[in-house]
Amino acid sequence: MATSAPGKRDSFDKGSGNSNKFPSFKNLFKRNDSKNDLTSAAPAGSFKETSSKVPFSSNNSRSNTERSDEIDSAALEIRPQLELDETRFKLLAMIPGSHEGYLWRKGSVTTLWRSDPDFFQIKGTILIQFRQKSKLKIFSNEVVFSLHRTVELKGCSVEEMHIKNHNAFKVVFETDGETKELVLDAYSDQHRRAWMQAIQEAATFLTLSDFRPAAKIGEGEWGNVFVVRKREGAPGGDERKLYAIKEIEISRSSNVKHIVHERHVLGTVSLHPFVVGLHYSFRYGKYLYFVMDFAAGGDLFTRMKRAKPTLSEAVLYAAEVLLALEHLHLHQVVYRDLKPENVLLDADGHVQVADMGLAKVLRNGERTLTFCGTESYIAPEIIHRTPYDFSVDFWQFGCFVFELYCGRSPFWRPRHLRQDLHETIVSGVYKVPSSVPNAAKPLVAQLLHVNPLKRMGCQDEKWQEVKDDPYFQNIDFESLLSNAALPCKDDGISASSLQAYMSNFDTCFTSAPPEFKSSSKKVSGSSSLLFHDELLGFDLFEMKCYF
Repeated sequence: MATSAPGKRDSFDKGSGNSNKFPSFKNLFKRNDSKNDLTSAAPAGSFKETSSKVPFSSNNSRSNTERSDEIDSAALEIRPQLELDETRFKLLAMIPGSHEGYLWRKGSVTTLWRSDPDFFQIKGTILIQFRQKSKLKIFSNEVVFSLHRTVELKGCSVEEMHIKNHNAFKVVFETDGETKELVLDAYSDQHRRAWMQAIQEAATFLTLSDFRPAAKIGEGEWGNVFVVRKREGAPGGDERKLYAIKEIEISRSSNVKHIVHERHVLGTVSLHPFVVGLHYSFRYGKYLYFVMDFAAGGDLFTRMKRAKPTLSEAVLYAAEVLLALEHLHLHQVVYRDLKPENVLLDADGHVQVADMGLAKVLRNGERTLTFCGTESYIAPEIIHRTPYDFSVDFWQFGCFVFELYCGRSPFWRPRHLRQDLHETIVSGVYKVPSSVPNAAKPLVAQLLHVNPLKRMGCQDEKWQEVKDDPYFQNIDFESLLSNAALPCKDDGISASSLQAYMSNFDTCFTSAPPEFKSSSKKVSGSSSLLFHDELLGFDLFEMKCYF
């Protein structure tokens, strides 16, 4: 997690649902309320529900001697087109769902079940209910479901209900200080159990009181960074592991777009030894918290100011950063802000790429035009304002390798000469000092080709082409990755030894008392409503440990 400190370079950003055809719902599912029973006249289908953990099967149909028809399981596997206002629900529209499918809902006023099923999704700690948009479209070959409501599942309870001929369960939750319940009916008992498990998982959450701050290690205009441990008895255990927690105070003038994108990227990328990963996230009033890997060695920029890396260290740093960028690209994330300030070091000296504030998910060949990055690291295509994708990360990797040996980017200029910086970058002309070893010069030159179509790594082989360069001839990438410690394991740093690592962080931070900003202020109900819809889905509990 990169932090602001004197002498460090700032990054900037100047900015810039598929439809599925399937049969009408006119007679798809009808419920005989007089018998509290289900019937179906749906045709067989072959669509698969995309995110359900339990596939539907006609073998799971509930038995009923009073009914000759059976529920058509294939119809329940059809995933409708879902409409969610991306302007209003910025984050919720981005993050993937963990569970979804059709459920019937019992009326809140009457004891009758609704005749048509609604479509439900779980995203983070949010249960989303979609309802068929218009009955006027029942003769159409395309059915659209629009948002009906959202339910916050944090702290909710779920219990099985015993109703004849139904697979019912009840969700009890709090909203606006009131206790409410949602009674739902699943297609089969197996389907019900899967939903109940998914809701129980979404109900588990952490809050500020579950963490004990040990030291302050960073500060910026957005907030503070602390080293923390979980308190004994907190959900998820692992009280011995150290985390870095990033505290962000939001106000009406906050740039929520950056927060939304960072949370989206961090939730998209699985944990990896060389990427600072997100383990938990939660909101507390007007404060947002990212609970991430703690890199005890500080940042590479500060380390390089103290001592220039040896030739072998430089190659190792470059190899580990390469694996980090490759991992991001495998998750369709373009990083756009590589520099030593954003490369952290763990207790063993291995790198962890941090700060996803400028990163962006690019799916299905998507490109972007955003003008952002650190001035001396900006790729020519960004300056030309042409649509770009992952090519900019290969350019920045070339600048990074160069800086490992020279202590600066190849295009760095003193402040009074920066007016021609962009012209220098697009020309691709730079001087190579003697400190750059001969083995690194061809690699840097190929990565810094001004034409992305001819740049190393931008063709089909991607990062494998970079790995195959003679510069990395002594690096076994598979062994390097397999021997790295997983970030979800205990870091082995005791409370007594933590102080020894504080020298890796600026004393202007570490000398301050480790106190959360929100702990000294009263959290009001109105502060929790600030950007409520835009940040719905922010909470995350226990990112899975794999890569």
